[in-house]
Amino acid sequence: MHLLTSIIVILAISAFSTVAFSAEKKVLLISDIDDTIKASHVLNSKAVVSRFANLTIRFSGMAQLYQLIQNQNPQKTRLVYLSNAPVEVSIFHQSFLSQNNFPPGKVLLRESIFDENHKINAIKKLVIQEKPDVVIMIGDNGERDVEIYHEAQRFFQKSSIQMVSFIHQVYTTKIGFFGDLLGIAERGKKLLNGQIGFVTPVEISLELNRLGLLSQQSADWMIQNVGTYISEESIFDWDTIGNITFPSYKTCDDFVWKWQITKELSPLIDKINSACR
Repeated sequence: MHLLTSIIVILAISAFSTVAFSAEKKVLLISDIDDTIKASHVLNSKAVVSRFANLTIRFSGMAQLYQLIQNQNPQKTRLVYLSNAPVEVSIFHQSFLSQNNFPPGKVLLRESIFDENHKINAIKKLVIQEKPDVVIMIGDNGERDVEIYHEAQRFFQKSSIQMVSFIHQVYTTKIGFFGDLLGIAERGKKLLNGQIGFVTPVEISLELNRLGLLSQQSADWMIQNVGTYISEESIFDWDTIGNITFPSYKTCDDFVWKWQITKELSPLIDKINSACR
């Protein structure tokens, strides 16, 4: 099944899944954009400039995952796309989300380039306003999502809110001395305590299912459709258009698989091992 034509099927799956989750908790899903759902290459300034207006380079299956989360219980699920990008590029982010079938949600961008606390302040404000039972935060290890999400979890640790943090492991932390010395290093941030690393959205679906936040039917759909698609996906150096999981700059050798290995998952795991090593 072509990933961009799968939304109708997802809606049908969600209609059946909602029955089992009708009394489920109120969920706030907070997602970064660049290098989380869009292949932006944030640690390379030239690449960022050349890619910021590109509306096609989406990480495979992320839109489908968000649709499943949203439609599982739409009355109790709120989506927010939170980015450090300046408000001046809002039109590009809005267009990227709608063109690539991401579910509707509020887009919060940085109003001032000097506001280094934009993300953490926005998260605190959202949680206090929305009063969710569960907060799912999805970001990447290229810039400050690791530290910001960790700070958010610490800030609300005494509350009854369940905070779940997923980090897209796009960049390696294993940069040698000469890489740093020559200025060619694109060092990623190490995951902090309790954070869950991922390189495909299938891992997120498996963990959310384990936590009781995503139905088994939805997780199975992700394995059968997105997992199969990614396992058969070609890896090209030319990675500036369409679905992609492993762009040429992605160095995910830090990633560790933490879920049960099944026959259905074996092709995906083999692809991850091949692409990340």
